[in-house]
Amino acid sequence: MYYLNITTQSFLCNELRRELKRQLRENKRNRISELPDCLLVHILSFLEAEDVVRTCILSKRWKDLCKRLPILTYIPSSAQSFKNFYSWEGEEDLYKLVQYALSHNLQHLKIYINRSIKPKSELLPLISTSHSLTFLKLSYSRHGWVVVCPKSLQFPALRTLHLECVNFVATHHHYADPFSNCHELNTLVLDDCKLIEDAQVLCISSYALSNLTISYVALAAHQFSLSTPNLSHFTMSGRSIFHQLLFSTCNLSFLQQVKMHGLSYDGKTSIFLTWLQVFCHLASCY
Repeated sequence: MYYLNITTQSFLCNELRRELKRQLRENKRNRISELPDCLLVHILSFLEAEDVVRTCILSKRWKDLCKRLPILTYIPSSAQSFKNFYSWEGEEDLYKLVQYALSHNLQHLKIYINRSIKPKSELLPLISTSHSLTFLKLSYSRHGWVVVCPKSLQFPALRTLHLECVNFVATHHHYADPFSNCHELNTLVLDDCKLIEDAQVLCISSYALSNLTISYVALAAHQFSLSTPNLSHFTMSGRSIFHQLLFSTCNLSFLQQVKMHGLSYDGKTSIFLTWLQVFCHLASCY
């Protein structure tokens, strides 16, 4: 299994390097280097990529261990260092990194981009070429640049998708339907996403979808359409609830639990009634 994490949050992980230096300074037996390869690789997986590569100069024992690492993590100490890593003048470097991971059957991918980064093009079209991804979390800053999701995502193996601050455009007739070709999708999380341009209805179409979470939506005066016959758990949270119409094109007979978390429930009664109709087979709601 191959993992790739890219984030812009602060992180400091030099315990391994300090311990090795301490052992050498005190002329003690290097017990860390005597550990089996599988355990050393596991330890290295908790370090960021830059530190992992540096371990190859410690000794011959460490020379090739970094090449066996199943997880690559880049967590710089500042936004400026991330700019240096991800220079949008040389954005192909990042694309090459992602493409390299994808070519090695990448299954688990997390990317976080803060508001100081201005992308010239989006990552989703590149990532959506993957036939091996099973988990994807793509997060952008709430106060950053406008990020547009492709009209149709093509993830044949994806089971979990988490999108944060991503915008949807219409596929046809004011309907945005980006997930219909994710046939294995089991869990979908939409956090602070919204419809833009002429999109008015967000369609969530997935036969396999079981868990759906929508948080802090900015879809006032818009609608949700569910085509999720196997949906069992639905969570809705935000500043207000029942401001958007909700309807379903199928019988949600497997729906077991609905959670509603909002600061206000001041929506129209007619909208509230449409939600009740959708949840008519519900086992529990709170």
